[in-house]
Amino acid sequence: MSNYQMNENTLILVGCEGNSEKYYMEILLEADKLVFSKTDLFEEEILEKTFNQKLGKYLESSVLTMDFGTRDVHLLLIQDNDVSLKIKALYKEKLNMIVKVITTPEIEMLAIHHFGLFQKYTNQKKSNWRKPSKFLADEFGMKASRIKSKQFIKATFDGDCLVTAIKAYASKNKQKYKGKDDIRLVDILK
Repeated sequence: MSNYQMNENTLILVGCEGNSEKYYMEILLEADKLVFSKTDLFEEEILEKTFNQKLGKYLESSVLTMDFGTRDVHLLLIQDNDVSLKIKALYKEKLNMIVKVITTPEIEMLAIHHFGLFQKYTNQKKSNWRKPSKFLADEFGMKASRIKSKQFIKATFDGDCLVTAIKAYASKNKQKYKGKDDIRLVDILK
């Protein structure tokens, strides 16, 4: 199913836009649902910093200063379509590939599919339209920050139901992305 290509010599850096994306990726990684495993990742984990925590600076100062020998280094960015990560050219040269894994409009669309709320979400009136996290928060009577929390995400999803939600969303979202290397979460599933 994967559109993402790697080999046994690939070292993968996975950077996430925010903590929500990181929690979803951790579930997929732990459940062995991705085309890569922990052993393919830098330090066998998703990068500790997110875009909101200055991921670009972290890569430049702590990761891309290292010698990776002959390994192909791929940076997978789990993000909305409109986010741009800034990395100086000197450090970008160490990356064989930068791939944006797009979660547009928001990664919370996965929870909308999981809870069977896609039709209700798409039927919102334009005058009262809410982004996915706000829609879910209103549906469940909680704050949007709770919908994005590690506790909520990990209590809601295991690997199998998360894969089901990703596939459901991919079947509804046929959007083309800007970059030639842009892919969707479904493209990195086994």
